[in-house]
Amino acid sequence: MLIETIIFFEGVIVAGIAMKNLRLERQVRQHNENNRKACKIAAEFAPKGIGDSIWHIVRFFEKKYPHVRFDVVAERTFLPIMMEKKKFEDMVINLIKNAAEAVNKDGKVVIKAQSGGGWMMLEVCDNGKGITPALQKKIFLPKYSTKKKRHKGLGLYSVKKDLEACGGRVEVISESGKTSFRAFVPQRKIQAVVIEDEPVLKQILTLILKKAGVPVVAFSRFAQIDYQQVDVLYLDIMLWGKSCLAEYAKLRQNNPNLIIIFISGSEAHEGLEDILRQDKRAALLLKPYHESEPVDKLINLLAKN
Repeated sequence: MLIETIIFFEGVIVAGIAMKNLRLERQVRQHNENNRKACKIAAEFAPKGIGDSIWHIVRFFEKKYPHVRFDVVAERTFLPIMMEKKKFEDMVINLIKNAAEAVNKDGKVVIKAQSGGGWMMLEVCDNGKGITPALQKKIFLPKYSTKKKRHKGLGLYSVKKDLEACGGRVEVISESGKTSFRAFVPQRKIQAVVIEDEPVLKQILTLILKKAGVPVVAFSRFAQIDYQQVDVLYLDIMLWGKSCLAEYAKLRQNNPNLIIIFISGSEAHEGLEDILRQDKRAALLLKPYHESEPVDKLINLLAKN
């Protein structure tokens, strides 16, 4: 009888904790949904890229907080991240809103976004009064807020929870007159190979991809590469005066999921039009190209596949 009673009460406690967590999750979802509605971030209006989403959200806060100066240093295109777009936007909204409400009349909020080392880092800084070390340990707890009672204290808790769920993390650095929240979001791991026989162009393309955080190796001709271990191939169509389109069927057979970005100074190659029309994992990069185009092509293909 005693054992049965203990088991009963343990079940009641577990059920109570589960119900409490469920209510908390519902409150977080409602909190984020209210923020999104205020920012008019909906599926039919949402910008395509991560950088565009940041700029779109900042534009809203510029109107809502006219006394705050917002500075943005962010690329408009990033490699895909291991975080749902909706949750990423919720995180951006929560961090910027938190910063805007922490500053006074002559407030300033700086938003930076950059990638490197397999991470996309979003940093939101404000020139508010700062957060004491004691409070820094509490601000990510659910329903804890240093602001007025109308604040539910769910924003930073939501940010931490969603980041940890995708393998990311958030950190805060604060002193008197300056607070910085840094969110680290893991990027999708991509291995690229460049095959280009013009040394300068090969070097330029390699540097562009590395700057975007893409691990890349480069060759001047076809080499003994295990293409099953490669995610994307940048292939100059004309190598040493000969067309490489004959190798296309073999490449696609060895790796059906391989993304192939052909490089050429012309669209007039026999068979190329048919390949681009039928293969959703292939694209053409025309020379001369802008610095952003090689990464833009890759991002567009990854989004479709």
